[in-house]
Amino acid sequence: MFLLQLFSQINSNSPAFIDLARWTPPLLAFFIAYLFTILELITSKYPRTSSFIIKKQSLHIYGIIYGFFAFFIVFVLDTLIESGSVKIEGLGLSNPWWKAVLIGIGTKGFLKIKLFTVNAGSNPFPVGIDSIVQIFEPWLLRTIELNEFNEVRNYVENKVNQYSNLSTDEIKAKITNNIPGTLKENEKKLFEYDLKEKKESIDAMELYLTRFGKETLERVFPDFNP
Repeated sequence: MFLLQLFSQINSNSPAFIDLARWTPPLLAFFIAYLFTILELITSKYPRTSSFIIKKQSLHIYGIIYGFFAFFIVFVLDTLIESGSVKIEGLGLSNPWWKAVLIGIGTKGFLKIKLFTVNAGSNPFPVGIDSIVQIFEPWLLRTIELNEFNEVRNYVENKVNQYSNLSTDEIKAKITNNIPGTLKENEKKLFEYDLKEKKESIDAMELYLTRFGKETLERVFPDFNP
């Protein structure tokens, strides 16, 4: 009841409404960019092992930084368009909400925006958002990669210890007998070749996990106390 009374007192000319209309699209872009950045990284690099890194701080910092970029772009978009730094064309872009959604989804496409130019002698050096990205992105991506490696390795080591009564060849045989039948023949042969090259049980299990996921590995090698 209190909220209804509050909103009934707010009209399009009130300072509260103006502030809300100003800040909400950038915030919407922030959250969309945050989610899409994380989803893009997971689906492209860690499609079968995302459960091992989804709670990692480095992954969410990565998404938050791109969220801030999206927030900044939406907030200063009119200024960027007037200066000629950005040109946006498309259906429905006059709507600030739709514009915020599109910018949130395509934040990385705005990384070439030139923020300012540094003149070093006679050579101008443009500085853009991508220059800022290079400060943090390689380190963060490497950190996420190491997080995934360590979590997967710890998980697989535990599995190998549980199945220490099986030799590497026996582990590989169980894996070979549980290759999904839906796999294309050329993909199956490639996987079997990669599996054959593995000399240790831990490497064989890790290959199986990263290729077919945790659920499949758990079915073939369920937890038990040896």
